[in-house]
Amino acid sequence: MDMDALLSDSNAPGLPPPPVSPTAAPSPDAENLARIRSILFGQQVETFEHRFAALETDLSTRLAALERTLADRADALGGRLDTLRDDTTARFHAQQATHDAATDALRSALSDVATTNEAARADLNATYAARADAQDETVRTLSATVDRLTDGLSRDKADRALLAELFDHLAQRLRGSSEAASDV
Repeated sequence: MDMDALLSDSNAPGLPPPPVSPTAAPSPDAENLARIRSILFGQQVETFEHRFAALETDLSTRLAALERTLADRADALGGRLDTLRDDTTARFHAQQATHDAATDALRSALSDVATTNEAARADLNATYAARADAQDETVRTLSATVDRLTDGLSRDKADRALLAELFDHLAQRLRGSSEAASDV
């Protein structure tokens, strides 16, 4: 048998190897082939198997370390996010309380201004009413005074007219007595 024939399967290229029955005992050709492979490539295969095992162990170790690091970082990030959320919530509540207090103070101040405005309006209306009453009283007093003075002037005028009439009558008498005395 040719060495290449022994190393290669008896199958044609591209064809799958013949199925091996698990209960069937290995054929003598297969055993021979396995021994020849072991003799020729055994050392290399063992070296590759050890390298692959070491590489697989190293990768597993690194993967586990990476998973731990990732979990630790995720936990740290979650803790940081929780802290930021708590801080932000606390600041929001503090600002909300400050805003509410300022709003309440503003409402109170506006209420005080409205109350003061109403009181000032009432005082202004009372002052206006008092001044209007005083002005009406002054107008009535002045009107009464003008009426009294007008009546007095009318009486004085009548008295003057009467006096003028008396003086005319007296003058006529005096003329008449002076004419009579001149006749004598």
